[in-house]
Amino acid sequence: MPDVPTPAEFDAYAVGGYRGGMDDPLKRRFGRDLDEFLRPKVRWLLQNGPDTAARRLLDFGCGNGQFLRLLRAEGYAGELVGADISAGMLAEADAQWRGDRPPAWTAFAAGERLPLADASFDDAVACCVFHHIPPSARAVAARELRRLVKPGGRLAVFEHNPFHPMTQLIVCRASIDRDAILLSAWSCRRLLRAAGFGQTRTRSLLVAPPNWRVAASLDRRLGRLPLGTQYVVEAG
Repeated sequence: MPDVPTPAEFDAYAVGGYRGGMDDPLKRRFGRDLDEFLRPKVRWLLQNGPDTAARRLLDFGCGNGQFLRLLRAEGYAGELVGADISAGMLAEADAQWRGDRPPAWTAFAAGERLPLADASFDDAVACCVFHHIPPSARAVAARELRRLVKPGGRLAVFEHNPFHPMTQLIVCRASIDRDAILLSAWSCRRLLRAAGFGQTRTRSLLVAPPNWRVAASLDRRLGRLPLGTQYVVEAG
């Protein structure tokens, strides 16, 4: 099994600002910056959930907090918590936060219980995290998320579609993904159900490059088909 990046390795990517693979000229052909790739996920989350004012959200594997910054900017009004194994990434997340009501940044050790109370989140997100977790350790992470999400709450797992050739090409070119093991939407659903989540549903995302004018429309029209470079599995 390939080695999995350690907290220290992720710390190295935090130095100078993590760019989410945007140093790759191929990826830049499809989006100007990382926000363009994150925004479809954020908008999907906001458009497919209840009013957020009284809700609490956990970003599991939050990295430098870019997803949470964009989520707040796009209108998530509730409390935000970001958790990561990399102290360097969390320091970068705190340094880059702008505006009021910053998230609570929480460090944890891989494979261990997070220092957070049971059933304390209405929403949880894992954005391109599980492909960095060894397959043998994914069940532990999924059960931990099940512990943290309230009954009636929801988890959204965003991941790369391993069957899309462009996904495979870009992932193999990204240094941070050199040890990644991609998982299919079917495997993700099975993982979450085994952890105790009930119903799951899958939607394709980024059917077209995010810098295309028709990208959002294609995601809405074709999201039921496994055509996107990424997908989301929602579980509750």
